[in-house]
Amino acid sequence: MAWHRNVVGLILIGLVIGFGARAQEKAKPEKKQEEHQQGKAAVKGAVVGLQGQPIPGAQLTFQLEDTVTVTVQTDEKGEFFIDNVTPGIYTVKVEKPGYKTFIETQKLEPDTLLTYRVTLPTEEEAKVIRGGDDWKQANEAFKQAQSARARGDLQQAAQYYQTAKAYFQKVVEQDPTYAQAYFNLALTQAILGECEAALQNFQRAVDQQFQPSGNVLLTYHAARAQCFERLNRWADAAAEYEALIKLMPDNGTFYLNIGQAYVRSEQYDKALEAYRKFLQLEPNAPEAKQVRVEIDKLKQLLEQQKKPK
Repeated sequence: MAWHRNVVGLILIGLVIGFGARAQEKAKPEKKQEEHQQGKAAVKGAVVGLQGQPIPGAQLTFQLEDTVTVTVQTDEKGEFFIDNVTPGIYTVKVEKPGYKTFIETQKLEPDTLLTYRVTLPTEEEAKVIRGGDDWKQANEAFKQAQSARARGDLQQAAQYYQTAKAYFQKVVEQDPTYAQAYFNLALTQAILGECEAALQNFQRAVDQQFQPSGNVLLTYHAARAQCFERLNRWADAAAEYEALIKLMPDNGTFYLNIGQAYVRSEQYDKALEAYRKFLQLEPNAPEAKQVRVEIDKLKQLLEQQKKPK
């Protein structure tokens, strides 16, 4: 079906030291903030330590070439919000004395809210990060891949993802109990379309007591859903979208995609319900006309099934 949406592109999170975790959704003005201007971008998020603790007073600088510089500091909860930013490809720098500085390239889209989470190790923690040089090389390659992807250079991004995959594989070979490395490896493989291997390594991460939460949990289910779709395991894909909907019940993309998964797995009544919910959330979406046609087909199919044979 032509209206399927890529959820890993929607929610792409790097679980590596210093990587910003991100998800995108339509920008909505925050309370107590100035009104959002049409065509501008917005960013909200948090800066945390290795144990997930908030880092207040961290400075984030968004630099658009030599034309725009936006600077913001995290509050006492380690959170920040900026709005009405000129769209474009920014160099993002996150820093605080005593912590390792984080820099990456990030694209800000018009009328889109970027949810951005950065994990900063202290300078001492950065010296003893588990996985050694291979882990650092994997992190750097993954960061470069994300930057290339943000620029739209998919060929270069694929090369960096391949490099990251090779280093993550070295890490898990050297330390087969490293759950986070298995997760990062699985995510990289899912992005590259190596779905059988990705699903195996997601399971290995879980076996090693990896317990994702927040945006990381969204990424886990989104990547698995995409892999199950590519493998034509539609009932399994539907189960992952059900988990995503529990986490983000107002996300139209999830209802759109789960509708297709339900159709492919012959769960027509659930497909009908999912498509109706999608239209409630996004009545003017580009896919809305096709979805309405599909709803009519499903109604006819369900009526035929009710007739005595």
